Amino acid sequence: RAGVWAESSTCMAFAISRAVLTPTHRRATRLLSELDGTGTGQETRLATLDRAGTTMARAGAVLNLLLVAIVILMITKPVG
Repeated sequence: RAGVWAESSTCMAFAISRAVLTPTHRRATRLLSELDGTGTGQETRLATLDRAGTTMARAGAVLNLLLVAIVILMITKPVG
């Protein structure tokens, strides 16, 4: 039973990583490369970059919790 939970948690972690972290990281990298210190739209880019950072932090926290759950399930191997 623990194997099923660990496997499904691993699939969820992979899905979150691919669906949230990867595109958000690409967007943040693009925004950072567009920042030149001057010009119009810098405030908008910085606000978007801040939102991207918040999104990545939240997704990272969820992934960390899933990792802890996977490790606990692998160590304890609950029966049920």
